[in-house]
Amino acid sequence: MKKIIICITLCIGFNLSNAQQKYFPFSIADKHGITDTLGNETVKPSYENSKMIEAKNQIYLQNFSSKSDVIFDAKTGAKQFFESVYGNRVKIGGVNYSEINNKDKQYLLSEQSSKKIPLTEDYTDFKNVGDYIIATFYPKPVLLKASYVDKNGIPRPPEIVPMPAKIKTILAGNETLNRLTKFNFDTYLPMYKKPEKEKNDGLVHVKLIDIKDYTETVNFDFILLTKGNTHNLYNGKMVFIKTFVLPKATDELLLNASKKILKLDLSLSQKNSYPSPMVMVAPTGVSTRPVEPRKIEEKPFRPFFYTEDLANGNTLFALQETEQISNHILEVKSDTKVYLDKKANTLTISLEGKEDSKFSFNPKTGVVYLPKVYFKQLGITII
Repeated sequence: MKKIIICITLCIGFNLSNAQQKYFPFSIADKHGITDTLGNETVKPSYENSKMIEAKNQIYLQNFSSKSDVIFDAKTGAKQFFESVYGNRVKIGGVNYSEINNKDKQYLLSEQSSKKIPLTEDYTDFKNVGDYIIATFYPKPVLLKASYVDKNGIPRPPEIVPMPAKIKTILAGNETLNRLTKFNFDTYLPMYKKPEKEKNDGLVHVKLIDIKDYTETVNFDFILLTKGNTHNLYNGKMVFIKTFVLPKATDELLLNASKKILKLDLSLSQKNSYPSPMVMVAPTGVSTRPVEPRKIEEKPFRPFFYTEDLANGNTLFALQETEQISNHILEVKSDTKVYLDKKANTLTISLEGKEDSKFSFNPKTGVVYLPKVYFKQLGITII
């Protein structure tokens, strides 16, 4: 009963959250803007990309240039401006984090709460690997003392500080983001233990396999960090084991070298490193038990959206409200293609020779969230 109450509460919360959302992103010829639910243009389509952060009812507008990026509140319409905003940059504790850069400050921002994690280095290219994060950064340059005059008192040009080389590192996959490796590396190779072969003793062995063993979050058992011909071997807890040199090494050669060092059977694929769940097989032989006829349960009708090519060449977008009633919402001219995304509740309009346009619609009524000024441009007629 408690689980049912929790489920109902979550569903009600989700519906209320959607009901409170007053603004939606849209794009015209691949330029992104924001509209309200009444079709009033709130932000003109001038941004290169838009991203909806649903858990926080926020819209990211991005430029990938010197022009400021925007975090737009989809409930209130409030705007926050930043030098750059990158969504879904890395996952920490099962939560997606965005990367925010503003006024020489860089931090990760939770996409579910207001949690911020300051970044002590200019990290980029985050990648979740098992329980850890692999990132790239440029170390802070060492300032050299400038000698402004020579022995004759003549001013000398300032010394040029060389740009430090880019460094890859492994960070703890939690909010500390502690650096866990002292060796620099260019490439890495995760490795996994293979399961031991079972003895064929005629008995049935049942193994309970945790579902997480079949996801990408499974941590590696060992990892090789490579710089040139030098390879540093660590275990799954990032404890250093051994360094070895192997020139022109392929992944297979590195795997074999690691096997010899560890005296273990390893694999490069985590899928081959965990036993498969047991499949229940029906007993052989002919059953004498009477077989009951299979009951077919009739499922209640659920409304759905669809598109249909009409005889005049136009495309219809409609809502099938009941088995008999279809609510026609709009038509698009014959020289365009229409793509319906039922999961995201969006329509994409493709005009030949032009970039695509995209907008949302109400998941219950089908009312489109697009400024009316663009209907004619996209060949849309509301029915």
